[in-house]
Amino acid sequence: MNASDVHNLRLLADLRQQIEDWKASMDHEPFHLGAITEVLNVLSSIVDGQSTHAHAVGGIAQVISDWKGTASIAALHHVTGIGERCTETSGALGAALGALHGMHQTVASLEVDKKQIIAQSLSRLDSTSPTSDADIASTRLFIEDSLFQLESLRALQHAELATLGQELAGVAIRADRLPPARVGSVVNPHTAFEHLIAEFHLKGLALRDVRGSHARAAVWSLSQEIAALAALGSVPGERAYAKKELGKLLRMLAPYWDKKRGAYLPYPMGRGKNPGTAFYDDNAWLGIDLVNAYSITGNRSQLQRAREIMKFERTGWDRHGGGMFWNDAHTKISAAASGGAAQLALELAHHTGNHADLAWGTHAYDWIRHHMTAPHSPLIVDGGDHHVWSYNQGLMVGNAALLYQITGKPAYLHQGIHLADAALRHFGTFAAQPSKFNAIFFKNLGHLNAVLPAPDPRYSAAVVNFADLRQGMHSGSLIQQSGFVQAQAYASTPLHAFAGK
Repeated sequence: MNASDVHNLRLLADLRQQIEDWKASMDHEPFHLGAITEVLNVLSSIVDGQSTHAHAVGGIAQVISDWKGTASIAALHHVTGIGERCTETSGALGAALGALHGMHQTVASLEVDKKQIIAQSLSRLDSTSPTSDADIASTRLFIEDSLFQLESLRALQHAELATLGQELAGVAIRADRLPPARVGSVVNPHTAFEHLIAEFHLKGLALRDVRGSHARAAVWSLSQEIAALAALGSVPGERAYAKKELGKLLRMLAPYWDKKRGAYLPYPMGRGKNPGTAFYDDNAWLGIDLVNAYSITGNRSQLQRAREIMKFERTGWDRHGGGMFWNDAHTKISAAASGGAAQLALELAHHTGNHADLAWGTHAYDWIRHHMTAPHSPLIVDGGDHHVWSYNQGLMVGNAALLYQITGKPAYLHQGIHLADAALRHFGTFAAQPSKFNAIFFKNLGHLNAVLPAPDPRYSAAVVNFADLRQGMHSGSLIQQSGFVQAQAYASTPLHAFAGK
C-alpha cells in the first residue's frame, strides 16, 4: 500500500468519524419527539375535557422536567399558571393545539431527513475505494455537503422550537381574556386537509366536487380548497408543507383558464363545448387565493396571474349605476362579486403599492357601503334577493382591515368593527349559514382582529367557536369540507399571521 492510499484511508476514517460524531450528537439534541408527543397528549386531554385542570397541570409539569427544550420551558411553565377554570384553560390550549401538531410533524420529518442523510453518507463511505483519488475527492465533497445539510436541518428544528415557545407564550398571555368555552373540535388542520385530498382526489391533478363523482370540481370549489391550504400555511410549522402542496393545487387550475378573456371559467375548457360565462366572484376568490399563495411561496407568477384577473374584474363594473356584475353576461349586480373585486384590488395594493389598485378598491368599498347595506344597519345585502349572507359581511370587514393597514386611517378600522359586531349579533352561532360562507367571514374577522391596537377577545372566541361547529366535516361536498378545514386552520393561527398578510 503506497503513501497515497494510506492518506486516503486516513481521510475516509476522518470523514466517517465526523458523521459518527454527528449521529451521536443527535441523542443530545435539545428536543425529543417523545416529549413533544407527550405535550400533545396532555394538552389534548384538556381540550377534549378528559382531564381535570389539576391533573393537566401535573402532566405538563412532568413533561417540562423531562424535556430539554429550553426555548419552550418558560412558555410551558406560563401555560401551567393559567387560571383555575378548566374551561378557560381548554379555550387557550385549543387555540394552540394545531400549532403543536404542526410542530410535531415538522420536527419528526426533519429527524427522518437527518437520519436518511447519515445513512446515505455511511453508505457512500463504505463504497468508496481508497485507491481511487477521484472517488476520494468526490466522496469528500459529498460528505461536506451532507454535514452542511445536517447543520441546516438542525438550525431549522431549533427555529421551530423557538416559534412554538412564542406561540404558547402568546396563548398563555391571552388566556385570561377568553370567555369560558370548550373547543374540543379544534383538530389538526393538516390531518383534516390530507383527509380532504384523499376523499375528493380524481386521477392525476384533479379534484371532484362531490364524493363518488368522476367530473372535475367547479372552479369555486377548487378556489376554496386553495384558500384552505393557504390558511394552513399560516399555522405554525405548516408553511413548508403548504408551499409544496400549493404548487399541485395551482396546477389544477390550468384547464379552467381562458387566455382570450384573461379569466377562469366555472368548468374546464377543451371539451368541445361553448366556453360559456365567466363569473366575477369566482375570479375574485381565485385572485385573492393567488395573492395569499404568493405570500407563502414567493412565486411572482402567482402575483402576475392575480394582476391579470384584476384586469378582467375591472370589466365587470357597471359604468351606469355602479357595482360589479355577477358574471360577464351582466345578469345582476352581486355583493360577493363587488366585495371580492374590491378585496383583490386592495390585496394587490397592499403587496405591490400600486396606487391605481388602491384607488379602485377604495371606490368599490365606498360604493358598496352606500348602496348595498340593509336599512338602518351596516349589514351588506346581496344583489337581487337582498339576502344577508355571512361571506358578504366578511369581505367588507376584511376590506376595512386592509384599508386601515394601507392608509392608517382610523375611520376604516371603526367601520370594520361596526360591521363585525353587527354580523356577530345577527348570525349568532352562524350555524344557519353554510360553512363555505362562514369560512370567508372568519378569515376576515381574524384579519381585523390582528390589526386592532389590542386584539378583541370576542373575535378570538368567535373564531374558535366557529371551529367548534364542525360544519361540513362529514359533508360529501368538496367546498363544504374545505370550509371545515379553513375553520380548523383559522382557530390554530396566531394573530400575527393574519396581520402579516
